[in-house]
Amino acid sequence: MSSVRFFSRRLYLPGSSSLSPGAGSGAAAAAAYLEHWANRAAEPGWKFRKNRQSYLLRVWPEREKMPNELFAHFLEYTRTFHPNLRRRTIEQARGIAEDAGAEDGPEPPPTEEDAHRECAERRALRGLRRARGLKVLKALLAEEAAAGEEEAAAAPA
Repeated sequence: MSSVRFFSRRLYLPGSSSLSPGAGSGAAAAAAYLEHWANRAAEPGWKFRKNRQSYLLRVWPEREKMPNELFAHFLEYTRTFHPNLRRRTIEQARGIAEDAGAEDGPEPPPTEEDAHRECAERRALRGLRRARGLKVLKALLAEEAAAGEEEAAAAPA
C-alpha cells in the first residue's frame, strides 16, 4: 500500500504537517492542462476542467501569466468553445483590444528618464495585450464564420 494518501482534492505527503495542492496551483496546473489538451491525440485521457478553463480565460491577455508557447495552444483551444463562451470571449477580446489601444495620459517630458522609461514599458505592454486581443478575435471570428458556412451548407434549399 502506498504511503501517499488523498483527502478530498489535496495530496497528503507523509512527514509534512500540512496539505499541499496535488498538481500545483493556478498557472502550473492550467499550463499542464493546456499542454495535455494540445497533445490529446497522442496522449489520450484529457478531461475537461472548468476551473482550468476559467483560469485560462482570465489570464490569456497577460504574457507574464501565459507565455507565447502556451498562448499558441490557447488560440487553438478557443476553436473548441461552445457558441455562448465564444461570444463572451469575443466580447472580452474586443474590450481588451480597445482598452489597450487607448492612450493612458500625456507623455512625460524627455528629461524625466525614469518616467519616460515607465511610460514606454506601459505602452509596450498595452501593445502586447492589444495584439493578443486581436489574435483571439481573429481566431474566434474565423471559427464563427466557418460554423455559419457549415450551417448554411447543411440547410435544405
